[in-house]
Amino acid sequence: MKTLLLFPFQLNQIYIKELSIDIKNIIVFDHLSFYTRYKFHKKRIALHRSALLHFVEAHKHYPITHLWIEDLDDFYQTYNNNNTYMYYPNDRADMSFIEPLSNVHFYDDPLFLVNRQEWQSLLTKKPWKMDTIYRQLRMKYNILMDSGRPIGGKYSYDGDNRKPYKKGLTFHPNMTFDLDSISMDVIHWTNALFKDHPGEVTTIDYPVSRTQALEALDHFIHYRLATFGDHQDVMVKHDPFMSHSLLSTSLNLGLLTPIEVIQKAEKAYHDHLANIEPVEGFIRQILGWREYIRGVYFMTPNYHDKNAFNHHLKLPDFYWTGNTELNCLSHTIKETISNSYNHHIQRLMILSNYANLIGVEPKELNDWFNTMYVDAFDWVVTPNVMGMGLYADGGQMSTKPYISGASYIKKMSNYCDGCKYDPKIKTGEKACPFNSLYWDFIDTHKDKLANNPRMSMMLNIHHKMDKALKTSYKEQAKKHIESI
Repeated sequence: MKTLLLFPFQLNQIYIKELSIDIKNIIVFDHLSFYTRYKFHKKRIALHRSALLHFVEAHKHYPITHLWIEDLDDFYQTYNNNNTYMYYPNDRADMSFIEPLSNVHFYDDPLFLVNRQEWQSLLTKKPWKMDTIYRQLRMKYNILMDSGRPIGGKYSYDGDNRKPYKKGLTFHPNMTFDLDSISMDVIHWTNALFKDHPGEVTTIDYPVSRTQALEALDHFIHYRLATFGDHQDVMVKHDPFMSHSLLSTSLNLGLLTPIEVIQKAEKAYHDHLANIEPVEGFIRQILGWREYIRGVYFMTPNYHDKNAFNHHLKLPDFYWTGNTELNCLSHTIKETISNSYNHHIQRLMILSNYANLIGVEPKELNDWFNTMYVDAFDWVVTPNVMGMGLYADGGQMSTKPYISGASYIKKMSNYCDGCKYDPKIKTGEKACPFNSLYWDFIDTHKDKLANNPRMSMMLNIHHKMDKALKTSYKEQAKKHIESI
């Protein structure tokens, strides 16, 4: 009897329909290790479990069952034969999980636009660059193109989507969903089995079914996409979601396909629901960045071990509590704990930036990201954190370290309002630690950064800096790190 085995994140009918094989048995398999590989946030556990059960329930017209694996040896013995069919997962831990199934028929994941074999030829010359891949995919799938040329005359409107924070910003609220009996049972199950995991779960804030995911997509397209672009890099206290789509979980669990999301966003432009700038920026995140980091993950088997700056500091305890006098970190981390979510700039320019400036061991921050976020999978997290966030790969997939002092945070947020520290003061008790930490980082790693053209301006400023000021920065940075 031909059996299709699905991971609990391969939750799309395409996985069933893609195979032109007479499948008699479909099993969505589940195992405790999928919830304990990291000490996952309770909201992640509840969402993933609920989505799995909703998928099985919605596809009862197929011969489908949910299998909780009690005995791994028995599972491997039962299904390690040529009557079993599977799709490759992306995470290395999941690849290891199915390693004993050596006699199974395996297929590439049909929900991605670039298959894993293609990355061998797409990522050759280092440093790798997303823009090259993005342009190729725009042309291949004819997305925002007109007679072979990009609509508007350029491929990226990134420069138009970085407007700073201003008072009075408001955004249309994101879509929420009522709990059904499946989700309520899952919440009870999560709270009973995973009491010591981070966060609290009393509701599920993200789509748990394809029906809900499609509703959330339509809501974003009609009410939030138009305001997504201008302030996508802005951070606002007490508004964690702003105009962000909140569709990453639906994409990563398979509830939505990348191409349908991309095409609906493109249609919104043609239907005059949104201008080219937010539409292109949103599409680039999925068609460009999401595909690109998956390729980077495949092409970097030892990514978890990267540590270009030789950083070894323990992750500060306040990353688990938010109890710090730095407002930007406190607000961001408390939102992580509450929502199991931050948007991309909070992850990059607050959490990763600070960790890099103080010299946190890269793997420690990477593990924290994998633990805390509702949309976390290792294939997503590791290139974003190790490559983009920490530059731990030495520039393999990112053109510079994304670090900053307090001025960037002041410009792009209202976090500095009411903070103990003043972003305009460089040294002294009231000075924002980001300032001294930034210049201490530049001083410490100036030799490694010397050949990076995107760092030349800051290195030149540092070179001309008064020696006494350099010393003051280093002393203040050292004092701050020792106080953590």
